[in-house]
Amino acid sequence: DGEKTETGTAYRNSVETLAGEIDEEFSSSGSLSLPLSSGGAVTLDNSVYPLLLLSTGRRLILDVEGRMPDRWRTIVEKSWTGYSVVPLPAGGTLKSILGAIFDESGFYSVSRDETISLGGKSEVKVNADFLLEKSKDSLLNGQLYAINVLSGVEQGLPAEIVEMAGEHRIKIIEAGAGPSPGD
Repeated sequence: DGEKTETGTAYRNSVETLAGEIDEEFSSSGSLSLPLSSGGAVTLDNSVYPLLLLSTGRRLILDVEGRMPDRWRTIVEKSWTGYSVVPLPAGGTLKSILGAIFDESGFYSVSRDETISLGGKSEVKVNADFLLEKSKDSLLNGQLYAINVLSGVEQGLPAEIVEMAGEHRIKIIEAGAGPSPGD
């Protein structure tokens, strides 16, 4: 089943890259030990279950292959405020995986399939798979992100359009989808 692991790893790498692009922390080394109220602890290996530490205070444990037992997920989510387990099934697409992460992120606003208009006299419209506002002041703080998921064959936007968006305080991020499951 090497194909699923390879795809899961590619998606994990894409999520790690994206986390850096939106100024969030991704940890895939070390371990996370969460004490149990009944004594003992649940210890998770971050190379198997990477952790997203978000500026919202949320802590997302990524279940890359969807292999965490439901019992563990329930224990984590009921025992520790701010922690969620986000399953990233091997058969999922990067777009569906990012959607699941953003649903649990606690960010101020996440819109899907948005069109952004840029410019004055010469208007340019840019489609975004996700439009992410980390806080209510995101546009003022230059923290508005237009995220597009590219397949292996798609090319990104021209540098001039990315630059134009930056002038409007919008950061365009083009996330690579890694190998497709059929590759």
